[in-house]
Amino acid sequence: MKLELVPFTPVTFVDSVTCTLKAIPAAMNVSYLIKGDLGQICWPDDVQSSDNLWEHTCFEFFIASMDNERYYEFNQSSSGAWACYEFSRYRTDMTVSETIVTNNFLLSLDENTCQVDLEVAFPHTDDFQLGLSVVLEDQNAKLHYFSLSHPLEKPDFHAREHFAPVNKATLLQELP
Repeated sequence: MKLELVPFTPVTFVDSVTCTLKAIPAAMNVSYLIKGDLGQICWPDDVQSSDNLWEHTCFEFFIASMDNERYYEFNQSSSGAWACYEFSRYRTDMTVSETIVTNNFLLSLDENTCQVDLEVAFPHTDDFQLGLSVVLEDQNAKLHYFSLSHPLEKPDFHAREHFAPVNKATLLQELP
């Protein structure tokens, strides 16, 4: 399943941001691909804390059940630092969680292409919602926001209106 992420406001140095979901045995690969003039982006490589990773270049996804308001937010920095949070409902009762962890993180970067691969255990449900987003910090410390959509007046990756429905069984059928 390939999905295009769109910018909240136009970004001249980014040509495209896509995310591909693939089933791998017992897990899901979430792969981000960014193309453009990537020398314009700050890539954190020495992060001291896993808090507030979204304040710099960061790859994010949100996993939610189809039948309740609970959801998880996962943040991955290019430095390798990561964090996972659990919410009882929209931006409420945030707690640090280790429910969603990546088994593997791989970053491949050159001046025109960045690929990030995360291996994540499937949720325990066949149908779930997935929010995908990327925050890019440019050389002027300005943040640029990419997600599946931007349904509100400001970027808000927690808004379930832009989450995509995913069927685990369908992804598993695509296994080679």
